[in-house]
Amino acid sequence: MVCGHSSRREFARFLQLALASNVETNYHIKFAVDTGAITFAHHAEIKAANNEVRRMLAALLRRVREELSPEDGEVPVTNSTVAVNTSEADE
Repeated sequence: MVCGHSSRREFARFLQLALASNVETNYHIKFAVDTGAITFAHHAEIKAANNEVRRMLAALLRRVREELSPEDGEVPVTNSTVAVNTSEADE
């Protein structure tokens, strides 16, 4: 069992979903500043923290994928994991 998941493959999939949620959160942060719900200074602080979480999730996902055994099967690459490897998620 890996962090409450039945396999490393399932855990990797969970991390992919977490990354997708993180990228979506960046959009919501931008929307909040665009609508005046938060100040630009607060936006920068929240975005920096969110980006740090994204980097940690991406590093953990890479590590989990490296440790997958053949029995675990392949973890499909999704748009959320592609965004992690580009600067697109930082915008």
